[in-house]
Amino acid sequence: MARTGWALATLAVAALALAACGTGKDAARQVQVPFTTTNVAIQSAAKLGSWWDVIILGDSFSGRLYFPQRPDCDRFMVKGKPVEYRRAGPWGEIRDAEGFCQPIGIGGLAQWRDRNYRNPKRDRSRARAQYTIMEKVPEFALARGSFPLANLMGFRGDDVIAVILNDDACAPPLSRDVSTMEFRTRGSYALTLLSEAGTCAIDGLVIPQR
Repeated sequence: MARTGWALATLAVAALALAACGTGKDAARQVQVPFTTTNVAIQSAAKLGSWWDVIILGDSFSGRLYFPQRPDCDRFMVKGKPVEYRRAGPWGEIRDAEGFCQPIGIGGLAQWRDRNYRNPKRDRSRARAQYTIMEKVPEFALARGSFPLANLMGFRGDDVIAVILNDDACAPPLSRDVSTMEFRTRGSYALTLLSEAGTCAIDGLVIPQR
């Protein structure tokens, strides 16, 4: 299966993130300061599972975030809508004069890894993942279960939803309920499932909504 749509979105976010860092790391550091805000816009918003898959773009912050589907968040999900991104909680929030919406997960994990999390000393770590496939859509498969290395991205690894690419490389892991997962400290993918068919990327993580 093609990765075209996912790849273009990921490249757009990565390009804006690099542009935000600009000539150095000052802009990247600035967005890390708690409770600072920056102007962004909703680049795209699409329903994925029971949440919104959203790309936001701005001069000093860009990223892929997952938001709950509920009235206080739904009103933000308009392509081109200008909003503020505020550094609060684990992944920030979007807001305007009428209120705010907090994400329940993140996508484009490599960018979040490079931006926020201290990497372990080893280049790669491995662990056993056990999961159940909840849903498959053209680009992604949603799997809920134990993904222990998600804790390196700031999640509880014992119960998390992984957004996995639904492509040929991921076909073997998606056909079973147990795989070896890997965390990579550098490169295009932060989390993967080992696959005999190629690199199977976990592109996002979401906190289950009970």
